[in-house]
Amino acid sequence: MADYGPNEIVDMIMILGESRNNYAAAARFHAERCPNRRHPSNVTIQTLTQRARNGAFVRQRRHHEYDENDPRVITILAIIHLDPHISTRQIEREI
Repeated sequence: MADYGPNEIVDMIMILGESRNNYAAAARFHAERCPNRRHPSNVTIQTLTQRARNGAFVRQRRHHEYDENDPRVITILAIIHLDPHISTRQIEREI
C-alpha cells in the first residue's frame, strides 16, 4: 500500500462519510473528485480508516539497523571507497 499523507487520509474519510460508509462508493467518489491524485481501492480506504481510528495516521516504516563493526559493512565501505562507481551487483559478486 502506498504512503498517504494525513491530509489525503482525512479527505478519504470525509468522502467515506458522504458515501454513508460505503467503501466502494467512496473509492468511486474519490476518483471523481480528485482526478490528479492516486485512486485508492475500497480495501485501501478501509485499511486507512481503521489505521486512523487506531490513531496511526503516519505509517511506521521499518528501520534496518546494522552493526557498524560488522566485517561485511566494513568490507563494503572499503570497496566503495576504492571504487565509488562500482555497482551493487559487482560488490555482491566480490563478497
